[in-house]
Amino acid sequence: MPASSVASGARPSSLCRTVAPYDLRVDLSCGNCGAHGPVKHVGRVDLKQEVEDIPEYGHITSVTQIHVYVCPACEEATVWSLVWSPDIQDEFAHRRLYPTARDRSALPERVRTRLDAALKVKKIEPGFYAVGIRRMLETVCNIEGAAGGDLFAKLDDLAAHGRIPGTLAEAAHELRKIGNLGAHDSEVDVAPEDVPAIEALAEAILEYLYRAPAQLATVRSALASRSTSVKAESP
Repeated sequence: MPASSVASGARPSSLCRTVAPYDLRVDLSCGNCGAHGPVKHVGRVDLKQEVEDIPEYGHITSVTQIHVYVCPACEEATVWSLVWSPDIQDEFAHRRLYPTARDRSALPERVRTRLDAALKVKKIEPGFYAVGIRRMLETVCNIEGAAGGDLFAKLDDLAAHGRIPGTLAEAAHELRKIGNLGAHDSEVDVAPEDVPAIEALAEAILEYLYRAPAQLATVRSALASRSTSVKAESP
């Protein structure tokens, strides 16, 4: 059966119930630029088909597929893995394979909002992306209680109080400068080739301030829980 040319409507976790299952209709943001809206379904690969005996339903067939969508805004591809059943017309699992999604659960909500806004223009206008990342940095400074009348002073205050090390403070200042370039009419423009470095530096700051501490807390909690269990089982 042919794959659908356009996917829109329900969330990625829902199959369209009114058309053939191969005509998936999903409402997903582009994994590259973050833009929302209809995406073009350009390909499907059927990986495998399995049959299981489930007591409540009998023999149930599960199909594993790879679906490729292209964003009309940035023209980049997003790839999803889908496991669904044609017998019960329902989905078992879905996962974005490309681009790999970063865990954002540890980021403050306002930081996520600013980051989302920047990502929406990442592949469309590098200058606007740089401005968006600069704005995200200012939000980070405000959440962290940094003192100062402008972003320059706030970043210095973060470093002075040990919230970010010297190297990351330098990275943050470079992002501030690049954001200034994007915000003003300058002879030097932010170029598409600058985007990967901007993203990497911004992610390094978010990793240090939020993701790494959250992961550390998770590991410590797991170890403490195991230690408590071992002590409880000891004679």
